[in-house]
Amino acid sequence: YSTVSSNLIPSEFKPQSFAQQGFEWIYADESDRNLLAYRRIDSHGQSLIAVVSFSGAPNFDIEIPAKEGIVYSLAFESTQGILDGQSFKVNKSANNSSFRLSLPPFSGAVFYEKSAKGTKIKLK
Repeated sequence: YSTVSSNLIPSEFKPQSFAQQGFEWIYADESDRNLLAYRRIDSHGQSLIAVVSFSGAPNFDIEIPAKEGIVYSLAFESTQGILDGQSFKVNKSANNSSFRLSLPPFSGAVFYEKSAKGTKIKLK
């Protein structure tokens, strides 16, 4: 089961597809948790965040570094509806800004950025 927003590759991301500034690893070496996460950044500086768990066990309390004051909404998920309709507000802690989520076994999610003003990446 998965939910899909139409056209998950907005045209704003295409110019950045092969540019270093269009991609950032968040977690590339979380082998103990079987987890990876990365950020795709469009030509306007907005981002999509993909988080994937390859673990047969749930991954709890995954901290995703993000810009303060931003809300991330779900664009796609394969969590059998567990995350469906949720938004994640970035909270500032003593050392960084981040949001937290948990993923069930063998699942993933993609989030799109909504600014504090409520604008968001257009998923055409």
